[in-house]
Amino acid sequence: MRVMYWNCTAPAGGTSVFDETKRAMISNRILAVQPSIVCLDEVSAKISNKAQADVYATSGGAGSFGATYKAACVSENPGTHLNQVVYVANTTKGCKTAEGIPSGDWDGEQTKRNLTRVTWQDPVTTRLIYIWFIHANASVAGGKLADDLALIAMKGQNAVFIGDFNSSGVTAVDTAKAVSLSFAVLPKTLSAKGVAYTQWSKAERAVQTDPDYQITGTVFDFKPSPWGCLDFAVASGGVKVTAIDALTGLNADAVGQVMMNMDHFPVAYDITAS
Repeated sequence: MRVMYWNCTAPAGGTSVFDETKRAMISNRILAVQPSIVCLDEVSAKISNKAQADVYATSGGAGSFGATYKAACVSENPGTHLNQVVYVANTTKGCKTAEGIPSGDWDGEQTKRNLTRVTWQDPVTTRLIYIWFIHANASVAGGKLADDLALIAMKGQNAVFIGDFNSSGVTAVDTAKAVSLSFAVLPKTLSAKGVAYTQWSKAERAVQTDPDYQITGTVFDFKPSPWGCLDFAVASGGVKVTAIDALTGLNADAVGQVMMNMDHFPVAYDITAS
């Protein structure tokens, strides 16, 4: 099972609808990575149900991914941020998708964003694997709490949490070691000064002002989030999780274009029962 998560952060340019360029970037990444399941966070304020999500996938310009994917679940964000939509490839079998929380501990202000669960039966082992897509509260404390709750929820289950934890993936690696049969898997992504990152500061984006943050081969400049890798996976010991390059096929200029239109990279993983 290949899954892809992207906090693609709408709206771009202060509007509630993606422009065609940004939509094509998202669609082209989906078609390049070929995931069985795609979770898009902050995708659009105008998406509040499955029918609207399917229209989003099928309408508008080159690179539309709607021919091969259908919306399975829409989670409306109760806060100021936007909605989470999970799309499933037409060829994907044996999975059920729903909103849901593992326990009442998640239902608080520090964790209140989006949380969607996919239940998938591994065709080889016939085990049920629970794949959670998370968009954690945008605070250090909220992100850390999301890490801790994910580790607790995975005990005794074949489970994976993937998404924007709003806390450091490096911290999650250390935390997971203390919980039996749990581990964090960092994505394949770019690095600056030797630190892997998945988010950067929009306020610091400019043209070639700091060579330490320049993307080789382009005029684009950036400043990574001080927390480094915020989008990653945390998994139980009953699941094998392998990071996949979600930027595959992009040259330096194309990566720069993604950075100028988004503020997160997509992440992708292959998941099987171990």
